[in-house]
This record gives sequence, structure tokens and C-alpha cells, in this order.
Amino acid sequence: MIMLSYSFKYYFWDDGDVFSASNFLLIIFVKLQFSLHIYRSLLAGIRALV
Repeated sequence: MIMLSYSFKYYFWDDGDVFSASNFLLIIFVKLQFSLHIYRSLLAGIRALV
């Protein structure tokens, strides 16, 4: 579990910041919002083509 946390830390932060759960959750939330935005725009583009 600790190794998993470290791998997440180095995946999201490459400048050696202190790993904290709140930052991790915030980044997950932002990534999810961004993915949803891309997904919606892709769906809108497909609907426009069809």
C-alpha cells in the first residue's frame, strides 16, 4: 500500500512535493472533470456528424 502511494506520488508530482491525500483527491477530481469534458465534446462531435 505504501509503495502504491509512492508510485502515485511520483506519477502526479515530479518535483518532490510532500504527498498529501487532499492534493491527491483534488488532482483526481480535476482529471475526472477534464476527462468528462473531453468525453462530452467527443459525443457532441459524433452527434453533429451523424
